[in-house]
Amino acid sequence: MLATSVACTSVPSGTRATNAEPMRSADSASAGPSASASSQLGYPSPATPSGDISSSAGPSESPTSPRVLPSSASGKDLSLTDIFASKGEWKQARFDLADQTDVPGMGVALNTCGTYNPAELELRLAHRFMHLSMNVAQANDSPSSSNKIVVEVTANGKQQDSRQVPFDRIQPFDISVQDVNAAVVRLWIDQASCVSGQNQVIAVVSKLRVS
Repeated sequence: MLATSVACTSVPSGTRATNAEPMRSADSASAGPSASASSQLGYPSPATPSGDISSSAGPSESPTSPRVLPSSASGKDLSLTDIFASKGEWKQARFDLADQTDVPGMGVALNTCGTYNPAELELRLAHRFMHLSMNVAQANDSPSSSNKIVVEVTANGKQQDSRQVPFDRIQPFDISVQDVNAAVVRLWIDQASCVSGQNQVIAVVSKLRVS
């Protein structure tokens, strides 16, 4: 991955926010080197001893209204600007995932195990779409490679899918959202696989699409 850090806007962990601004446009890879996924999400670099996780983001942009997806969003790769609400410190960036490099996506730092404080992305669909698809993986430079993340997708409050995603796997999802208004993606570190002292994971959602 590339090396120059890019300023970005983040959503503080543990809170829900609307329509977060992207850190970097998905099609701006030629704009210059980018920092590692770890540094973009506030982790210390691999050569630096672990410490408190803090955001490198500058001042937040003025908030904008929550986004209900228009029919014209069908088939397009969605970004943080398309998200109605989120929980966790999500950032738009490019990531190395398994054997793929420079993949545009939305990344979030998961720091604790279990379901009590999951990261979330919510889409408002207004009954306009039939399918929701995405890939979920752990970034190659996640501080831990020992943990599995759990990905749960709900539609109008009902669970549609739930899967574990270990390190070095890109897991595809394809979910029916017929007659659905609110779709929520939740991610957390699997309690059963949680390794004490090694529970820092960068989860990445890429190719998020509705059709």
